[in-house]
Amino acid sequence: SATPDDPDAAGPPGSDLIEHVFTDFFARRGLASAPTAFDGRSDYGPFIDEGIPAGGLFSGAEGIKTPEEARIYGGQAGQPYDACYHQACDDLSNLSLKSLDQMSDAVAYTVLWFANRDAPLATSTVMAQRATAQRSTLLYRGSKLQR
Repeated sequence: SATPDDPDAAGPPGSDLIEHVFTDFFARRGLASAPTAFDGRSDYGPFIDEGIPAGGLFSGAEGIKTPEEARIYGGQAGQPYDACYHQACDDLSNLSLKSLDQMSDAVAYTVLWFANRDAPLATSTVMAQRATAQRSTLLYRGSKLQR
């Protein structure tokens, strides 16, 4: 998602529609959600590198939770979103069943939304040209400077 802090991180054309469908899922259920930078630091990186629309969900990593996030989502401010992220303790005993339930429902909703439409992300020449132009303007891919 493009955010005020990172307006260049919107992803290739069509990624905004994927984000909208996810956002709609959470809004329709009254669940809190917020955008996160679309910076290529995850599994979708190779797809956006080729101009393929992508989207996804984020439920925590090594970042530190703010007081506002703790108020909205629970947990403790000043602590990592997930203290076990990519650590030995990152196993099923560290799983939030509530988060798993919400996120898996969001994925199922989004997959079905796209499956029930004719070519919702059909690529045109204009979209492909915009994707190429956008890739050349991104300054960072995750924490790595691209230029």
